[in-house]
Amino acid sequence: MPSPRKPTAGFWIVVGLCVVLVLYVGSFGPAQWAVDHRWLPVEPMVEFYRPLFRVCPTWLNAIPFVFS
Repeated sequence: MPSPRKPTAGFWIVVGLCVVLVLYVGSFGPAQWAVDHRWLPVEPMVEFYRPLFRVCPTWLNAIPFVFS
């Protein structure tokens, strides 16, 4: 009976990248809330989430803090 294979380093790298991507996208809502309540400045948030705006340009019309 063959022994079960252990996950390789490549597997854990892919898992880590997926987790980071999900956390990046999932942090957008709380970040917008913090900007709306003036806990965080607008400009760094816009720069940090610019890749999301490039992927989904229609979000620009729905997000008020980008243009304020």
